[in-house]
Amino acid sequence: MRLALWLTILAVNLASGELFDAVKSEYLRLFNEQNYGAALEIALQAAEGADAQAQLEAGYVYETIYGDYVRAVRYYKLSASGGEPQAALNLGYLFLRMSDYSRALGYIGEALERQEALGSEHAADGYYRRGMVRLDPRRGKLYDPKAAVADFANAARLGGADGTFMLGVCYGLGVGVSADEQKSDELIERAAGLGSEDARKVLSGFASIADFVFK
Repeated sequence: MRLALWLTILAVNLASGELFDAVKSEYLRLFNEQNYGAALEIALQAAEGADAQAQLEAGYVYETIYGDYVRAVRYYKLSASGGEPQAALNLGYLFLRMSDYSRALGYIGEALERQEALGSEHAADGYYRRGMVRLDPRRGKLYDPKAAVADFANAARLGGADGTFMLGVCYGLGVGVSADEQKSDELIERAAGLGSEDARKVLSGFASIADFVFK
């Protein structure tokens, strides 16, 4: 009750979009203490004030803590429409888990249009995940090996280990690009240096690059 009153007073005195900034430290403290209900209450109060970051956090709590995908989608959509690219990326990943690949790629693409705001690490992961969908022949009209290679190249450019590894796999097998064994080896070594466990397995002889493409 006291928390709700405090939030209401803040909401009256702060402009839309400023509320969550004022209470973010408290939200993070409660979340880190696993007091998820109180943390969510803070996020929801700010979310109702059209704060895109609060809407993103509310969606994240609903998705990852409560497994409530319906509410997660609702708040992610509000946040994405408010200009938060991470919300669009999270929507894409959520639809990937729901096997709705067309919608997933749409939201991932929306997020990647603002990759500078998204940040290199998240953008690299977005390119990698979109590339994996496009590399899978089971995805029907979404199957596009050349576009997958372009995605992996963008992920590699941004320093993504997984994307760098898959780019090496594609060059090694000639999937979506002309085969180039030397370039493949260079990329896989680079991916291993970036932390790719799959690349390290290939280099140590415990796996073959053919193990990492869809049959």
